[in-house]
Amino acid sequence: MGRPRKGLNGYTRISGDFIERNKTVLVVGCRKHIEKVAKPELVKILTRIAETMVDMIDGAFGPINPPSVPFAGNSDFPVWFGQLHDATGVAIYNDGAVARFLPTKKALDSQPQSIPGVSHIIGSQWLDVAIKEASGQCSEGLWIVLFSSVPYAAKINASGSKWGRGVAYFDRMSDKELADILFDLEMNPIFELVKK
Repeated sequence: MGRPRKGLNGYTRISGDFIERNKTVLVVGCRKHIEKVAKPELVKILTRIAETMVDMIDGAFGPINPPSVPFAGNSDFPVWFGQLHDATGVAIYNDGAVARFLPTKKALDSQPQSIPGVSHIIGSQWLDVAIKEASGQCSEGLWIVLFSSVPYAAKINASGSKWGRGVAYFDRMSDKELADILFDLEMNPIFELVKK
């Protein structure tokens, strides 16, 4: 047992031992390829997408219009006050470890606060805590996660700011970025087998 045998028409039949061994070698090789080739390429794709997401958010903050609206941004970004922009960013996880963390530009700056006993906060510090806590939920595979670590972000996404802006902004952004990820995968020759 375990040796190739001649079958009909000169074809070789392989016993179960060789099949299992070859299957194990193939599975190990595929896992190594995924870790060494596919995952790093996927992290590059997700990083480009994350940079686009952060640029979209940063680009939403132009001149205030109307002037009576504080920290207005534009008509699309769901700003109520400035904190939503201060504490927003994107993280990429690889099996629970943060592979990349891209905060908005404003999240990196010290922002004055009206919280008693606190003169300034840095939004990226709020993000850092949220991102570390989420690593348990993103413990397997690759993840791209858009964070807004202020408590009212979900409310604005669901029903808009008091000026009626921002309804489904994060939903629309995630739909667009998912489409971009799928497009990038389709265009990348490393993932040729995925297309078939």
